[in-house]
Amino acid sequence: MSVFAYKCSAAGVFVQVYAKPNGRADSRLGITVTKRFVPQATARNYCKRLAREIFRAERVALGGMDLVVRVRCP
Repeated sequence: MSVFAYKCSAAGVFVQVYAKPNGRADSRLGITVTKRFVPQATARNYCKRLAREIFRAERVALGGMDLVVRVRCP
């Protein structure tokens, strides 16, 4: 079952995060930033770097989760 099919998510104004337990000791991260919502490549890369850095800082607390971060338009 995919992370999207698991239907556990939290949403903010600009970001939606999907989560699913993976039965492993470590966490994994997926990031989607589309041209439709963030047209400039530098801004898309910045969004991804920011999400990765937050994930690295909180990785231990998230133990055993698959996360997908999706940027969306307000």
